[in-house]
Amino acid sequence: MLMRGSGRVFAIVAGGLASLVAAASGGTAGSPIPLTAPTGYRDYCDGMSARQQRRVCGHGGVPLALWRPLKLPPVAEGQPCPAARWHAISRGVRGVGPGPVYSTHVIPWQVLFPAPENSVAAGTGWGIDKTPLIWKKRFHSPFLIRGARIDEEGQLGFSGPAGRRPFAAMQFARERWGLDVAGLHGWPVAVWMTTPGCYAFQIDTRTLSRVIVFRIQPVGS
Repeated sequence: MLMRGSGRVFAIVAGGLASLVAAASGGTAGSPIPLTAPTGYRDYCDGMSARQQRRVCGHGGVPLALWRPLKLPPVAEGQPCPAARWHAISRGVRGVGPGPVYSTHVIPWQVLFPAPENSVAAGTGWGIDKTPLIWKKRFHSPFLIRGARIDEEGQLGFSGPAGRRPFAAMQFARERWGLDVAGLHGWPVAVWMTTPGCYAFQIDTRTLSRVIVFRIQPVGS
């Protein structure tokens, strides 16, 4: 369940997310900094205080069974990116993906390249933008999100709203604190990418794996 009475923590998370939205950015011409290896639920709280971490993320990580092999669809050279379609998830809420966990990034997904100086990604060789991940209230499972570029070489990373480095995966616990929007639960997530191109998320729950394909375009293209 969502933890009520967490207004102060929500303000911190929402404020960090707002900063990411304002500073959506891209990588530099240099090599990107390495992805950080995932360690557990607290990766999402990277950059938060110890008290905030305890209230938001807790201990441990997803069960080992969720670490299934990545099965992302390859895209041959010259072929179009088979991006997911924007569709209704519930009344007044739209997003992408087959569920039960959906991404709500705007279609097409446009990111500023290169990064402006005020971006958390400036100087890292990565671009960054946000997407709230959301699910319906009947979904009760920890889940794991990973991904990569699928049309050429390229990396994909993740962080929480306060994060200043990309993790190779992000883990979410069952029934932990999060957002409650329009009858849906969710977490705001920063997505890091090395270049524009065709990418895919893989989201693993206790019972299934789902893939969401999307295209990252430079702003104005």
